[in-house]
Amino acid sequence: MPIVLSTAGLAARDCREAIVTTMAMSCGRMDLTLEQPESPVRAHLEFWPLGTAVHTFSYHGTGMRMTQTARHVRLGTPEQLSFAVQHTAPGRTRGFGDERVLGHGDLMMTDLTGEYEYHRARDGGTRSVGFDISSLGVTVDQIRRAGRDFLSNPLLGLARQHFTYVLHHAEQLSMSPAAAAIGAASADLARSFILAAQGDTGRREALHDTLLARLTAYVRAHLTDADLSPARIAAHHHISVRHLHTLWSSSTGSTLEQWIMMERLAGARDQLATGRSITALAHDWGFTDASHFTRRFRQAFGVAPRDWRKEP
Repeated sequence: MPIVLSTAGLAARDCREAIVTTMAMSCGRMDLTLEQPESPVRAHLEFWPLGTAVHTFSYHGTGMRMTQTARHVRLGTPEQLSFAVQHTAPGRTRGFGDERVLGHGDLMMTDLTGEYEYHRARDGGTRSVGFDISSLGVTVDQIRRAGRDFLSNPLLGLARQHFTYVLHHAEQLSMSPAAAAIGAASADLARSFILAAQGDTGRREALHDTLLARLTAYVRAHLTDADLSPARIAAHHHISVRHLHTLWSSSTGSTLEQWIMMERLAGARDQLATGRSITALAHDWGFTDASHFTRRFRQAFGVAPRDWRKEP
């Protein structure tokens, strides 16, 4: 179920009711008001599943205020937790006894079993990853402790990087054969984020559980480095090269070198339409030899980079 609502094809008089109704169906009981009452309202909402217990949700359109009060909680709310990334216009969130101003790219966490408020005064958007709490193996009390210590969580940077990537590529990831695995990895990170706020024991467990995610994030951030090597990756994370290879192969089903090669080739392929020369693209993506890049590209995709560029 990709696009939940697009007001582009609706009559202006029906847009406001359609947005309020769809948001209530997607996010549960709450009070929702749309900003700019004198202006035309618009919205584009998408829902992409990543397995059975994880989904992404995005809203882009008219500013809004969402409020879940004690009254809503008493009536029953979704047993869910979400991590959301603020997109474009600034916003403000209140929950876990605190209030934060959100800028573009900021991460926030919302416990949908409790009271919260989210406000964005003008057109913009938010993207979120939602989890069934029952699938995370944590309690609501642990979630609320993590919410109170959100900005000091040692996994905050990793969580922001991971969820931003997943949400930016939600449609592509949802339709890939790895969708359920990506959802499971995201749930593991959410669980580890919660555990990292539960004292030293929880922090050690969380850092252990997220080693693969931290390795993946580091490799992805340095894909274009020609000198990216197993030895460098292992040294950065204070593990042996042997442990790195064993962990990577057992967790992903491929070798580290194979994974890096395919990610580089995919990145270069996506940029072929820019018109940049094949040699420059090869160097941009960590290949020191353009002929080696062309050979590996043909092996992976069945055609040479130059021919791929010519295809409609």
